[in-house]
Amino acid sequence: MPSDDMTEVTRRMMEATAPFRNMIEQMAEVSRSWAVAAGPADGDGIGRGDALNAAAERMLELSEAWIEPVRKLSDEHANLAEEMVAWADRHRKFAEQMAEWAEAHHAVAEQLRAWGEPVLDYAKLMSETARSVVQGMPRPASNEQA
Repeated sequence: MPSDDMTEVTRRMMEATAPFRNMIEQMAEVSRSWAVAAGPADGDGIGRGDALNAAAERMLELSEAWIEPVRKLSDEHANLAEEMVAWADRHRKFAEQMAEWAEAHHAVAEQLRAWGEPVLDYAKLMSETARSVVQGMPRPASNEQA
């Protein structure tokens, strides 16, 4: 079960960080386009300013894109921590209940033993006495001697 919990946490983290990884890829693409836009002019250089402005605007969008995925990851982490606290509390209560049951079972077992041992001792004594009596009885002669 712990393995399943860790798999679920890993899956949630991968889902939460997917937009962040996508944003990084897009930022790399924007950086490449900036490099092209800022490259050496070939001719009159008209239109390079527009490309650079568009790339700058896209870079601003991407610089904010990581906020929500990280916030989601933080919220998921907080939820996991709360679930772990709740689980630990339930586990503690269950352990306390089990300890109470174990103590009660121990007390009953001791009572049964206190009652049962004399009965068993008496039964053994009676069995030994009966065996002694049976063994001490004369045996009838066997008719097989013919």
